[in-house]
Formats: sequence, structure tokens, C-alpha cells
Amino acid sequence: MLKILIIYLLLFWLIGSLIWYVAPHKLLNIDYTTNLNLKKLNKPHLIIVSHYYNTVDAMIMCNESKKTKENINIIAEFEIKNLGSAFNQFWKSFPIYTPYRKVNLYKGKNNNLVQKSIDYLNNNEHVLMFLKKEKKSKGIYHILKETKVPILFVKIYKKGQDLKIENRDNDSFKGIVGKDFVVDYNIIENYNLEDKKDIDFMKWVKNNIYD
Repeated sequence: MLKILIIYLLLFWLIGSLIWYVAPHKLLNIDYTTNLNLKKLNKPHLIIVSHYYNTVDAMIMCNESKKTKENINIIAEFEIKNLGSAFNQFWKSFPIYTPYRKVNLYKGKNNNLVQKSIDYLNNNEHVLMFLKKEKKSKGIYHILKETKVPILFVKIYKKGQDLKIENRDNDSFKGIVGKDFVVDYNIIENYNLEDKKDIDFMKWVKNNIYD
């Protein structure tokens, strides 16, 4: 009986990983439209994504990562402090194979992610970061100051939604399953770092994905 259970679990892991590779957003019957085919990216970009919908954002961008010519390194927070966070980490690490590289950000530790991101970009690879509106991190500023790579801003929202208005069901099962989303890409190659303090630059970054 135990052997049969293990076989079923392994099959579930294998099939689930295959679905995740092919179309992770379909696990929640989500559809989305974009205004840019990422195949057109011909040099490394720092990809900064709004993070209003935790689950949807991850599914969509993991699916989009298949379209780039260069590898995408997706920075993902890693923290286990309760049953809910342990559940989230399980699903983040669930896929056996992915079209992207997951780079763990261990909360409360020195991850050296700024330097790692610089190294990835200098190696002609993309770096993708999800940026919550309330986050105060300034790592993006320091990465761009060293690399000067183009920024790919990504705003993800439900069709008809205004991101300026708080929506409390933004990550509830009922609020996202079977819904249609919009992925709004915006490439900016010329930006001003020299005349702005890091805190002012980060305000400008957030305005590009939340306003």
C-alpha cells in the first residue's frame, strides 16, 4: 500500500511539474493578454513586476519566462514561519523542471542578491523581481547603478481593475480562478540615476507598476 501511495505521489509530482512548465496559469483556469512578446528582448533586462496578486503574478511570469531567448532568474522570497508560509514554499519548490532559475531570497539573512543580480545581468541573463508597493528595499537602485541595463516594467491586473484602488480579494481563490488578466509591459532604457537619491528613484519605480 505504501509503495502504491509513493508511486501515485511521484506521478502527481511529475504530471504537475509538466503542467507547470507548459502553462502554470491554467492550473487556476486563468487567461491573460500582453502587449509585448518577450522573444523581442535582445539584451539583458531587469524585470520589475507588480505584486498585487501573489499567486497570479508568479504563475503568469513563470509562463512568460519560456518566451525569452536568454535565461530568466526569478528572485523568490523564502520564509517559513507558519503553516501558510510553509505551504507557499512547498508550491514554489514543487516543479521538477522549469524554464527559469529560481533564486531564493532568505528573509532576515544576507543574501548578497544585489551582487548576484549584477553578475547574472553581466552574463547576459535577465533578472526578475516582484516588488510589493510597501517594500522599502533599495536593491534595484544599486543593481541599475552598476549595470545600466534596460528596465522592463510589468504591471499585472485583473481586466477592469484600477490598481490604485485597494481590492481585498486580490489573492483569494474566488477572486482569481477563471478570471482574465492584463500584463502591461513597458521598457525604459533611459532613466536618471545620477540626479536622484535612492529613495526618490524607488518611488519612481513603484509609480511605473502601480499608478
